[in-house]
Amino acid sequence: MSDVRTRAEELEGQLSELLHLVNHEDFADLYDGDVTKTKTLLKDHLKTLRTDMQQMSEVEKAGFFAGDPRFDNVKRALIQDIESIGVDLEFEINPKLEAIAKQLGEKAKKAETGDKGLLQQAFEALDKAIAMVAAPVAKAAALTTAIKTLMDFFQAMPK
Repeated sequence: MSDVRTRAEELEGQLSELLHLVNHEDFADLYDGDVTKTKTLLKDHLKTLRTDMQQMSEVEKAGFFAGDPRFDNVKRALIQDIESIGVDLEFEINPKLEAIAKQLGEKAKKAETGDKGLLQQAFEALDKAIAMVAAPVAKAAALTTAIKTLMDFFQAMPK
């Protein structure tokens, strides 16, 4: 179960960071689209992950998984929940993040002022994220970095 716990912790950390990002007031000011569905999905997945992680802790403390076949269904359900969230991250959340980062990048390119070095960092992070095929958590982290850097670019612009 330690591999499952590690996977759940990685997902929980990344989803939490993403939720903080899309809830940031500057994000709403910069992004022209609607992320309500994405926010709801992130919140729902965080609840599920945190509940599953709590359940894993309780079951592990009691020693139930130590070779007892009666708890195979519990293990299977926890693993399915966690892997389902990973699939949603890969095929639903990451494409949305990529679209957000690209839109903010296009908006930043049109800006007449701003820190061009910061803009270059953002595009390097975005290119790195787009090139990632496997490792959805790492891709989400790279996309988050690109979006945060683009937000920093806009925040640093003279008013």
